[in-house]
Amino acid sequence: MQEWNRVLRTAACTFAALLMAWAAEPRDVLAAGFEYGPQGFHAVGRGGAFTLKADDASAMYWNPSRLSLLRGTQLHYSHSFTQENLTFQRSPAQKLDLSGNPTGDPREFAPAKEDQGFFPMGISLGLSSDFGLENWTFALGFYGPAAVGKSGFTDPNNDSATRYSFKHQDMTMAFLTLSFAFKGQFEGRDWFGFGTSIQYAAIPGMKYSLNLVAPGGPTNTNHPVQTRNDLQAKLDMSDWDSKWSTIVSAWIRPLPYLEFAISSRIVPIEFEASGTIEMSGTSNSILENFEPFTVPATLSFTYPRSVQTAVRYFHMDGDREVFDVEADFVWEQWSAMNSFDIDFKKDEVEALGSTILLKRLNLIRNYKDTYSVRIGGQYNPIPKWLTLRLGGWWESAAHRTEYTMVDLPSYDRLGIGVGVSTEWRGIDIGISYAHVWQLDRTVGSGTGNIYQQILMPDGSIQNGYAVNEGSYSGSFDIVTIGLNITWETLIYGEGALDRTHEWKDQEEPPESVFL
Repeated sequence: MQEWNRVLRTAACTFAALLMAWAAEPRDVLAAGFEYGPQGFHAVGRGGAFTLKADDASAMYWNPSRLSLLRGTQLHYSHSFTQENLTFQRSPAQKLDLSGNPTGDPREFAPAKEDQGFFPMGISLGLSSDFGLENWTFALGFYGPAAVGKSGFTDPNNDSATRYSFKHQDMTMAFLTLSFAFKGQFEGRDWFGFGTSIQYAAIPGMKYSLNLVAPGGPTNTNHPVQTRNDLQAKLDMSDWDSKWSTIVSAWIRPLPYLEFAISSRIVPIEFEASGTIEMSGTSNSILENFEPFTVPATLSFTYPRSVQTAVRYFHMDGDREVFDVEADFVWEQWSAMNSFDIDFKKDEVEALGSTILLKRLNLIRNYKDTYSVRIGGQYNPIPKWLTLRLGGWWESAAHRTEYTMVDLPSYDRLGIGVGVSTEWRGIDIGISYAHVWQLDRTVGSGTGNIYQQILMPDGSIQNGYAVNEGSYSGSFDIVTIGLNITWETLIYGEGALDRTHEWKDQEEPPESVFL
């Protein structure tokens, strides 16, 4: 009977946590874009060196095998506020005549600066429970990539540096995750573990805009800054179809103070968002007064595989971990994202006073795989009351120099993170800050491979002038707050988990276990 009461109490804790998770769920935006670094208030403070430490329910996406070390029922909530700072100074653009000879003076550009402010919706939420089992833990949660989902550049005079490559985006991406983990013991010591996360991925919303050039004669379509046939294209799409991925991981502790781990997304995600593209003439265009037209379309891209490996040393004082140092190496297969492929669902439309033929539009990105080294750790000078975190990382660029862009900037990066947290009666609350430097880079004249996209009369796409040549500089500032709640400790006090597991195999555990 007492054992059954214990199970009921655990179930009640789980239900209460689920209610809190439901209440905290954002109704509009989760997180979006593509990663700039770590996520979660513990991980950010450690500079992303978290594959092995992974000591809260965010382990479901860092390293699900580490869930096996979480005891009781735990709720994790983390919220990041991210400021993207990005400046693009486009090189002077020279117009060429139909023979390819320079004509007129080169056009200068004002620096283009990202102007969207803080992105406030970097949210992750997870719930884990061992359900009273000794070696198994299960978890459920959702999160979005650690990224900036909303960004953009203004173009008040139709002559900005980015108008033919990128104007605005507002994108949301979410992963609903179900995880399980098992740990094995040897001579009374946790020795190894494995785990799996099964993920449903969705794009609840994606808005993206840039300028194209409508079909027309060379007089109207030949200019590097603004043409008489400029069209603004606004994408509005989503992808709720079933997209599944899997993360598998394992850890081992060959010595009482040394651990190794590997975690990998083994299944890439093939997104195909569907919706509409609205096209309208810009205010500098001869098409300005024509009725805007909308075309159904899809946009496809691949979210990549990844592999994380880690080694961690930790120092114990009795049952308390005083400090640890961890080193991670991460590979991400961003080369799988060669382009954003737009397929129009109509072959032709009657618009702009003529018949416009439409074929596939490929926004070439030609990303390359990235590599990252992360080193970090934490120190617990006052048991429970104070934990300090510090870490840093280097990550290689996903952008090849000649394909450098400003919509999802990924140049060589250096990052540093710091954090602090405190714990009382099962409530762990903390704050972390990270700064990420995107190392300056320059795309030299004649080397840029991002072009104006000119719609031809037969529906094909022709490259116009290169629009990404120039210098780039940028950074990210991330502030992350969060909390973890261990429900048994919150409700029954310190040591409740130890007392529960001590008596779990006995038929009549004393009621004082839960007092």
